[in-house]
Amino acid sequence: NGSVSASISRVCVLTADFLGAAKPHREAFDKATEVLGSASSGLTYVGDDFALDVLAARAAGWQAFHLDRFDTGCAQDCIRSLSELPALLRW
Repeated sequence: NGSVSASISRVCVLTADFLGAAKPHREAFDKATEVLGSASSGLTYVGDDFALDVLAARAAGWQAFHLDRFDTGCAQDCIRSLSELPALLRW
């Protein structure tokens, strides 16, 4: 039906405390990959800080998007709403 929930198989929130590392450190993404039991290439990260979220996730091999709800002028792979995400996901 095109909704975000129908297009995403699983949404997880993993804290730095649980992972034992915080973004933008690679260890946080590597541990999340391990916990989720998926290859990093099959995971997607959405965050509102381009450097801390998007660049760090991409460096770990994840697909990543910058959530810019207030149109502050992000440069690339930017979404304004989570409803835009399903059309951009690589499967």
